[in-house]
Amino acid sequence: MLGIAAHICAAAPGGPRYNSNQTPEQRSAPDNGIWMCRIHAAAIDAKDSKYTETLLYEWKAKAQEYARHLVLHGGTPQSPAVRVLADGGVDERLRNAAIEDLEVFRRTQKWPATDVALTLEVPRGQVFDF
Repeated sequence: MLGIAAHICAAAPGGPRYNSNQTPEQRSAPDNGIWMCRIHAAAIDAKDSKYTETLLYEWKAKAQEYARHLVLHGGTPQSPAVRVLADGGVDERLRNAAIEDLEVFRRTQKWPATDVALTLEVPRGQVFDF
């Protein structure tokens, strides 16, 4: 498993979620960072990122709590996407998250020039086409 460090609040003015109330030390502190996969690190650091400071701090807290639970109680690590399937209303949340991700990536240079059919299938069998 590889991760990329991303800022929760941008390190420089003009960046996503820049907080002028932070000191330079706060901007470079571990508390202002979050480990993400390569794809989501790029998405949250994009200039037009829709990910809020509050949401990223919530994600970080949940990830730390999950890691703490694994250390204390053992178990097999699972991605947040797999863990959330036990929650109610996951279908709509998963669909909305996929749509937001696609909106970000459509504006990148890596988005293919030709149409690509994408299907998201969740374990309960519900299928979403994009």
